[in-house]
Amino acid sequence: MYTLTHGEQRHVTHENAQGKQARTGEEQEEEEEQISDSESEDEKNEITYNPKNLPLGWDGKPVPYWLYKFHGLNINYNCEICGNYTYQGPKPSSNTLLNSIMLMVTFYVQGTIP
Repeated sequence: MYTLTHGEQRHVTHENAQGKQARTGEEQEEEEEQISDSESEDEKNEITYNPKNLPLGWDGKPVPYWLYKFHGLNINYNCEICGNYTYQGPKPSSNTLLNSIMLMVTFYVQGTIP
């Protein structure tokens, strides 16, 4: 039963394996280059699926949603000091607040307020 259903596929696979073994090193390298070129073209044309508009990571792909929520990036903070600029997550907003406080302290110590 097995040979009846898979005999033709096995024969084609056998011929393919013999053909690969008969190729020279240069022919194998050319084939690998063609395969890698077609894969790189597919990657360039690929549109990243990002329905929740998550920020992109270092690899150009969206950050996983659990990591997005873990870092608190789903919470927006409005900074009144910066003219109601909206920051995603607590870290950038706290850095801005610390920078503005440092500026205020510096101006106070110097005796000049802008």
